[in-house]
Amino acid sequence: MLPLSVVVATTQSWPEARDCLDSLHDQVREQGGEIVLAHRGDGFDADLARTYPLVTSVVAPGRSANELRGIAFEHVRGEIVAITEDHCVVAPDWCRRHVEAHRRRPHAAAVGGAVENGACDHAIDWAAFFMANASAMLPLDDGPAKSIAAQANVSYKRRFLPERAPEGGFFELDHNTQLRTRGEQLIVDPRILAHHVQSLGFLGTCAIWFHASRTWGAHDGARRSPYGRGFRALMTPLRHPVAIVRHLGKVWAKGRMRGRIVAVAPLMVLLGACATAGIAIGYAAGEGDSARHIR
Repeated sequence: MLPLSVVVATTQSWPEARDCLDSLHDQVREQGGEIVLAHRGDGFDADLARTYPLVTSVVAPGRSANELRGIAFEHVRGEIVAITEDHCVVAPDWCRRHVEAHRRRPHAAAVGGAVENGACDHAIDWAAFFMANASAMLPLDDGPAKSIAAQANVSYKRRFLPERAPEGGFFELDHNTQLRTRGEQLIVDPRILAHHVQSLGFLGTCAIWFHASRTWGAHDGARRSPYGRGFRALMTPLRHPVAIVRHLGKVWAKGRMRGRIVAVAPLMVLLGACATAGIAIGYAAGEGDSARHIR
């Protein structure tokens, strides 16, 4: 068994994942590990294997990002499985620190690092970052935690991941919650750093927040009775704004970039509204084609 596998899923054509792979490849080699890149096959060719010899290419046309990550787990050979996104650039010591964190914590199921914004030119990009990743933004307390970073910067011991691709895809936040409910230990290590570099424009950002949220609502609703789904669809517009206000409070409590937070707060509320609509529709009508739009 290898010491480390790094999973990257991309729904985009090449070279969307190039910066991510460039930041990973040499340090994965130093750790004696592998990279499993799950993608739809769009624009990928033999140059991938020649440029990145440690990459195992897994092709699954038409699959969503969540599905691709689940499929990738069937191909990993590492004792530790680290995950990042195709639009993230990781620190030069990212792989080593994930491996060391698990060795220091042999009983921990998962380790989450820190996520900082790498798309800094537009207000909508900051709003999206604060909404999606502020809980993993520095500063972070080192040690056991109730929640950790999700797909941008997280790693698991292989035995705590599904052996087969879950139906509907793999949702890190949901999986982390299940681990914690079972009494498994989640660890935060603020020294493990990844930069989230995604700029989709105003309409693109609003759209992806709607689609990602609808996909989540459908995923959660599939585990519930028709009555439960209907109840949550009705309650989401009432409950989700409260959750958004609480989230804004957590962002503020970080004590960083408060001027920027105030400046983009209206956009954060807008993205929260997109998420509210998406979750409610996901409960009421399923995911539709939304999963295919997640990047």
